[in-house]
Amino acid sequence: MSSSPPLPIVNENGVNWSLIPSELREMILKAIVRCKNPGWGSHAAVSKEWQSVIEVENFCRLKLRYECVFQLEHMVAPERQKLVRHIWLNIGLFDYNCGNCHIRENRYNRESNNIKIETALGRLFSVICHWPWQPEKGLKLELNAYSDSDSQHFFQHYYIGAEHEESPEEVRPNRVLARQLPAHDPTHGWIDDQRVFVPPTESIWRLFSAMFLTGFRESPRVAAVTSLVIRRQLRRCFSPFTLQVLLDKLPCLLEISYESWRTWNEDWKEIFFPSKSIFSRWIPRSVKRIVIFEDTNDDITTAMNFYADPLWDSSALDSQIGKVFADRSLQLEQLAASFMTDARHFFHHCQKSSVWPRLQSLALTTSLLCSTSSRERAAALLRAAAKSALNMPKLHTMALWYGARREACAFIYKIKAGTASITARSTWYMDLNHYPGVITAWNNVSFKALHRDIHVSQDPIQEVIESHGDAIHYLRLPCTVIDTVSLWQIRREAARGRISVN
Repeated sequence: MSSSPPLPIVNENGVNWSLIPSELREMILKAIVRCKNPGWGSHAAVSKEWQSVIEVENFCRLKLRYECVFQLEHMVAPERQKLVRHIWLNIGLFDYNCGNCHIRENRYNRESNNIKIETALGRLFSVICHWPWQPEKGLKLELNAYSDSDSQHFFQHYYIGAEHEESPEEVRPNRVLARQLPAHDPTHGWIDDQRVFVPPTESIWRLFSAMFLTGFRESPRVAAVTSLVIRRQLRRCFSPFTLQVLLDKLPCLLEISYESWRTWNEDWKEIFFPSKSIFSRWIPRSVKRIVIFEDTNDDITTAMNFYADPLWDSSALDSQIGKVFADRSLQLEQLAASFMTDARHFFHHCQKSSVWPRLQSLALTTSLLCSTSSRERAAALLRAAAKSALNMPKLHTMALWYGARREACAFIYKIKAGTASITARSTWYMDLNHYPGVITAWNNVSFKALHRDIHVSQDPIQEVIESHGDAIHYLRLPCTVIDTVSLWQIRREAARGRISVN
């Protein structure tokens, strides 16, 4: 490879590359990198100048399949480890055919997939455990596992992280998509591009099966990872034990983004509901930012109705989870917990003497902001939130919100440019003047923070809300509650997977 000064490269107009100012050359190279045309990475071999720009982008984000993990040590030399900012481990699981798509995964296949996942994770951790810890730059670890068969039968509208799936950037007008819905597949509920029936409950169970990675506990701890991301496209759920071990292996985490799926069966509730509190309780003390989102859809609702236990009461558990988040928030800078617990449980467990010295942003969901909810109970919640906010000296954003099909509402407190404001943004008329004591309570928060009265506004939503994804989109929440690609997937799946009534 050549060394500086760069080679006297000449373009078709006869301009000598070396005569172009260095700042402009860097801009040109970065433009080439952004385009990512075929073979763009090979341009790093032109000179060390080109290498210094292109390799930064080339190694910034590594997408690793199962096979790639075993080559990682040779792919990333020690001097390039510091360039890697994001590792996406995307594990392809074993396929299954139509003879099995409507039933649960058998024990042999389940254990085979579990072994494949823990083998890949173990190998990855054995390599990156030697990488340097760079808290100022950070290393994000994203985990996903899927079978190509998952989106080839009943769930052909689902995004699972497969290679062939389109991304938001690819969905543009007049562009042919790489992934199209089947025109006609009556066996799996698709007729003329319309979904006509809900999948069998056992097929839902198969897709959302559990992962018990007992062998992973022998893996080394990794200090280099500062961010853990598990998005909703991972339909399979980690067992509480697996989550606990995974978190224990990442002692230097600074942020966590975890998008789980709601569970429904009584046995699953016994196994997986504790994972909500375990996941919160076992988070390393180094963590400063947490975004947790519990997703659901019509298929999950169907399974919940089928397996429902009329004697099951989750209120005590929801309250327990609210307490876990309330306690953990005392050490955080950012917390967003959506649908896993209700904001009323969070504030119920906030002690009068509690102080949040670092908390800057808080986002919670609550059913009390539903249009049919009691105005008095909603007002009591908003007053309780204001009472806690008085003990959050660095707070600049709080969002209490609710979203479902045909309904969206958010109460938003925000400090911007030296002014504090509260906004009621909803699909229905929500005048804060009619909520007893709310404006006064939040005016006290504003006056303590800025010595100014608070600005109050109402912002109606006119758009049609077809899913909780639409609700989040149109609420324009001032803080992150879900990954942007995940939100796009929710909205696409809701639109494409709606059951046709014709």
